[in-house]
Amino acid sequence: MSTQDIPWSFDTFVSNSKTRAVVAAAVEVADHSAVAPNPLLLCGPTGSGKSHLLHAIARRARSRKVLRMSADEFGHLLLHAIRCDDIDAFRCRLATFDIVLFDDFPISDGKTETQKAISAHLQQARATGTRVVVAFHTSSIELQRTRRRLRYLFDSPVFATLTYPDVAGRRVLVRRAAADRSVSLGSSVIEDLARRLGTPREIQAAVARLAIET
Repeated sequence: MSTQDIPWSFDTFVSNSKTRAVVAAAVEVADHSAVAPNPLLLCGPTGSGKSHLLHAIARRARSRKVLRMSADEFGHLLLHAIRCDDIDAFRCRLATFDIVLFDDFPISDGKTETQKAISAHLQQARATGTRVVVAFHTSSIELQRTRRRLRYLFDSPVFATLTYPDVAGRRVLVRRAAADRSVSLGSSVIEDLARRLGTPREIQAAVARLAIET
């Protein structure tokens, strides 16, 4: 089974002491809990698990009406609505979903108008009871500045910061990647990879290379 075939669920998400609260908040959104944060903003570096959690929410909430889209997809839909003079219908369609999952929210300074357009439509959907989750990429250095900016765009957002797994979590990822590729790794190799590699993507790439070489 390839990495692409692994179900991105809450069960397969490797959390640590810093991310357990984030996972719990995502579960609350999926379950439409009354205490679920709305909107929930997932932030973190590339490969920290933002997309994984969006998939996990959609998977757990599959009995509900869920929309998952990227900034590019939203832009195409919005442009089509504007060209067809159908913007009201576009807003109403967003509001029909129980949960809207938005990936790759643009946070660069040069995309201010795009940010405002996306946040305005998501806020309107939220006002009708739709649960909104927005994921965006940011480094730890940029995080505070990005949070300040997004507070102007979203009403009372809850920021959930994702970090890379700790060593114990990386051991789990190494074993899982090896099992997925039917590669047998000794305990010393697993420990070396877990301590030397920092991100899930690096682990996947390293185990893939070992699978080719063995």
